[in-house]
Amino acid sequence: MRVELADVISSENKEMSKQAEIELLSFDSKLGQFPVVKKEPFVLTFTNGSLYGRVLAVLRGEGQAHGPSQR
Repeated sequence: MRVELADVISSENKEMSKQAEIELLSFDSKLGQFPVVKKEPFVLTFTNGSLYGRVLAVLRGEGQAHGPSQR
């Protein structure tokens, strides 16, 4: 998924939300390969603002990804 952030980056206090979906079939690490067995859409929120005079770019996401049950 690609998101064009030019409008958010160029305007202070601008916020943009985008619904996204997990495209991964598995999460691979040194500990092994872990399949994603359930996917749900989630929302990404991009914010350009300032705090105490410092410029901030914030990416916030909420959602869930489920792997196989550990029994």
